[in-house]
Amino acid sequence: MQTSNYYDINILNDLASLCNQSTNSFIELEYKKAIEIFFKAVDLINKYFQDNEPWNLMKKNKEETHKILTTTISAINLLNKVISPVIPNISEKISKILNSNLIYDKNNEPANSLLLNHTINESKIIFNKIDDNFTIVNYSPASILELRVGKIISIEDHPSADKLYITKVKIGDNIKQIVAGLKAFYKPEELLNKKVIILNNLKEANLRGQISQGMILTCTSKNNQVGVLTVDDSIEDGTLASFESLKYPEKFNIININDFEKIDIIANDNGVYYDDLLLTVNGNRVKVDKNLKGKIS
Repeated sequence: MQTSNYYDINILNDLASLCNQSTNSFIELEYKKAIEIFFKAVDLINKYFQDNEPWNLMKKNKEETHKILTTTISAINLLNKVISPVIPNISEKISKILNSNLIYDKNNEPANSLLLNHTINESKIIFNKIDDNFTIVNYSPASILELRVGKIISIEDHPSADKLYITKVKIGDNIKQIVAGLKAFYKPEELLNKKVIILNNLKEANLRGQISQGMILTCTSKNNQVGVLTVDDSIEDGTLASFESLKYPEKFNIININDFEKIDIIANDNGVYYDDLLLTVNGNRVKVDKNLKGKIS
């Protein structure tokens, strides 16, 4: 096989030829044919990757392994550009992971899709598993979060911190003490008896001499206003709040604050989301008090 020192040009040429055929078929509105050719291209690079077994080769020849991985990542980049008009939202996510753009010109050489001397971003699961009953099962970093409805039953000033409250929160049969930095944004009477969303499996922490056994989730807007995540009073405290279609464990592990901060949750006009997954309780959208939009923390 003719190769450069960094990638297998023959594989990329064959791939580009199939991609061009697929693109032409899309242009001619021959969608079935276009998809069939596209998947031939996918099969080509998948066979190349599996046949070369980089997971084994890396123990013997790191340079050759690097070439295989460069070729494979560059091929994914090319395939993603070709299919982006069909699945734009998914392609955008892949593009962000690859740290690449989605511009594709079928007259370009395949080398223009090469990712050389290039840093890609942290990978995320893009496509969901389908179980034996043909139900989509979505595995996600957010499934480590045990988010439950809690009712604030008492609130007092922290004796050693001007900006902190000490709250008691009822979560089902349990009552937890949670230290919350809400004093600048809420009067005690505004929080008392409010239904909020609690990060229930957060490791206990000592905050200025007081134990905190969880976290009340809030949204911080661009102008640094803060509002708690909340639900209707009719929803029982202790109820699990979940991102739609996520598969959750039967038992949640304790996590630390760094684990939580790696999970990018945001609120917009439509609700609270991780990626495209909506946060709900019993099928009802979790709301943000004061109708704020921004990052959840």
